[in-house]
Amino acid sequence: MRTTTRAGVAAAVAALVVALAAPAWAETVTSTTSFVNRFGNTVTVASTYVDGALTTQVITETAPDGTLRQQRTVEYYANGMISAYDEWRYSSVSTTHIHRDYAESGTLLVQQADLWLNGELSARSLTTYSADGMLLTQEDRILTTLADGTKVWIVTVSTYADGALVGTTTQQYPYGYDFDAPPQEEAREARPGWGYGDENHEHSGPPGHEVESRSGGRGRGNGSSASGETPVDRPGFGYGDDNHDHQGPAGQR
Repeated sequence: MRTTTRAGVAAAVAALVVALAAPAWAETVTSTTSFVNRFGNTVTVASTYVDGALTTQVITETAPDGTLRQQRTVEYYANGMISAYDEWRYSSVSTTHIHRDYAESGTLLVQQADLWLNGELSARSLTTYSADGMLLTQEDRILTTLADGTKVWIVTVSTYADGALVGTTTQQYPYGYDFDAPPQEEAREARPGWGYGDENHEHSGPPGHEVESRSGGRGRGNGSSASGETPVDRPGFGYGDDNHDHQGPAGQR
């Protein structure tokens, strides 16, 4: 009898050890509540909790005919601060969208505001802030119709330092321009010849080697110098130009 009791206790202890060593599974619970606001629209709030901590809230507002009027999504950090906010407001003429990203401290870092008119994106404002909440950049894109009927994007970018405006640029982009496409390196101007040492242009000739200049030193020749010919002689001082021999005396830049 005593042996059986000891065996049972040992089994219970072993089960407890295994339970404590097993990984903890996070419990996710979503609760939903609804009510009718003063406009007669139904507002539904869906709150999601993980291990008792609120992580996400989705709030929708629907008209009596079932048309979606508004939707907001709020995401939270583990410390209860908002990490992201997303809001859509719908109408038959215009639709607006606002997205905000926050630091864990609660500081606003990025805000994007969009406006659609008759189903077409017509304006966008992008704003960035520093970790201490100071304004860094503001980019405003406005779809504009020119006098000849052509649609273009007028983009104004303002840069700030310590909250003060330090510079503004305005550029025009064609209708349909993809602002989200990755930047591409601009094609360099193509020129004939080998262009030894000249990285400012693309040259059609093959790469070559340094050749002896007329003065006896090592120089960077032009296309004809690859065969050992003397570099072209040019007037002037030629400060910093190693592609030719110059008649003027050596000088400083």
